[in-house]
Amino acid sequence: MDPVSVTAGFAAAVIVYSIYRRYTGISLADVPGPEPASFIMGNTKELYQGQAAEADFKWQAQYGNVIRFKAPFGEDQLMITDPAALQYIFVKSADRFLKSPDRLVIAKMRDGKGIAWASGEDHKRHQKVMLPGFGAPECKAFFPLFKGCAETMSNKWIDVISNSKEQSAVLDMSAWLSRTTLDAIGEVAFDVRFGSLDNNEHALARAYNNMMVDIFGSPSDMQVFFQGVSRYIPSRILEYIGKRSKSPRIVRMREAGNIITSVAKQIVKDKAEVLLQGKGNRDVFSLLVKANMDADAKAKMTEEEMLAQMRTILFTGHETTSTTISWALLELAKNPEMQSRLRAEIRETEATMHKRGDAESTIADFDMPYTAAVIKEVLRFSPAAYHIYRYATQDDILPLSQPITTRFGKVIQELPIPKGTRIVTSIAAYNRNKDLWGEDAHMFNPERWLDGAAKEKKATSLGVYSNLMTFGSGVRACIGWRFAVIEVHAFLTELVGKFEFTLTDKSKWVRREACMVMAPTVEDEVENGVQLPLRVSVAH
Repeated sequence: MDPVSVTAGFAAAVIVYSIYRRYTGISLADVPGPEPASFIMGNTKELYQGQAAEADFKWQAQYGNVIRFKAPFGEDQLMITDPAALQYIFVKSADRFLKSPDRLVIAKMRDGKGIAWASGEDHKRHQKVMLPGFGAPECKAFFPLFKGCAETMSNKWIDVISNSKEQSAVLDMSAWLSRTTLDAIGEVAFDVRFGSLDNNEHALARAYNNMMVDIFGSPSDMQVFFQGVSRYIPSRILEYIGKRSKSPRIVRMREAGNIITSVAKQIVKDKAEVLLQGKGNRDVFSLLVKANMDADAKAKMTEEEMLAQMRTILFTGHETTSTTISWALLELAKNPEMQSRLRAEIRETEATMHKRGDAESTIADFDMPYTAAVIKEVLRFSPAAYHIYRYATQDDILPLSQPITTRFGKVIQELPIPKGTRIVTSIAAYNRNKDLWGEDAHMFNPERWLDGAAKEKKATSLGVYSNLMTFGSGVRACIGWRFAVIEVHAFLTELVGKFEFTLTDKSKWVRREACMVMAPTVEDEVENGVQLPLRVSVAH
């Protein structure tokens, strides 16, 4: 049978199934939402081909916090930013709203069978073994190491600036921060010195360089379409495609995975020898191995799972963190008065610390209200992961914070949804919900965390950090959220304390690239990958 006939038959089957579900089960057709651009593509081009969360903000403003949009062939999907509905999905009934099989295939290809891939009892088992490495005391103890890595980078910046006639330099924040946070995660998580700051040809640095943009950025119409219909393709076939496809994007993912796994295996080999000698350090991996050794036989993770955890830690511990720090520096460059206020607080704190005669700082020394407000605001305003995907495993009823009016004028207090409903939870749009964050929710304003504007609303409790959804919520919330906050804190106090950041002509054209993470690229230069050029000078 020729490919055209197969495609046509597959499309016909999908259409018949969609019509059957539409007229025999619970319908979402009356939920307000945008009109589809076409029957074949639905609204997916607008959602996935624009800048990160661009469609989310537009639809939220027009239709509210529960939006029905069309996937290929007329399938109804939901975008949700309503706090009560999100709490139900992620906290109260998390076992009924799972990652879809096609999304799990992507997670497995990217990081292996780690905690991001696991579900149900497997996820609980992974989480139990990993928790000891990410507790509050452990993460706080890592602050000096993060600060030291940031200081190594800042010393290199001082050398570049001092050799410049202008006594300033245009530096690509993304490139510098990606390599430095990779070194930081190596040291803190594995007690390994990658040295990628000194050598940008390091295998890991090359594997991660522009990885997300290369794999997921600027999808074509066909790629968006395939993403939309992949739910109908069995996981085994998707995995086969992942292993055999000659697509440059999938090849890139495979090659990166092979390099990262190879490095992880070498770390395991080196660490095993040290741990057998009883010389285990307090890095995350040593704590993880110890917890795994102490676990009973059924709870132990396999070697494949341990390698997958390492891949997950390597990726999330440096890629999303470096992206968050980049967005923070861009906002501070746009708002010099905020930058000056932050620097004054940092320097005042450092002066107090030095008066006491302390040589090495701890996170307790940097308990600064405005710094904390800036960090919370960048996590709210520019979440690295802007979407989380779930599907309903059974017919269900979503509670709502506010009633919604259907397209025919009926006011409903809760929303029945059919089994199989795909849900895009927009982290970015939830973090801009005006009912939670105020009328200026679309503005970068750290002051909201100090004047009570972000707290005075009695909102449904959601995220693990300041009611933000940036790290997810419930049983699948990011296990390393404290780790990430402390790393951002260490880098910002070091960099803003020493340097002044200003915009360049290019940085005025920075866009929020949608590539599963929200990465900075420059308009008309997307093919050059992730970049954020800022002018940097030594602050006086």
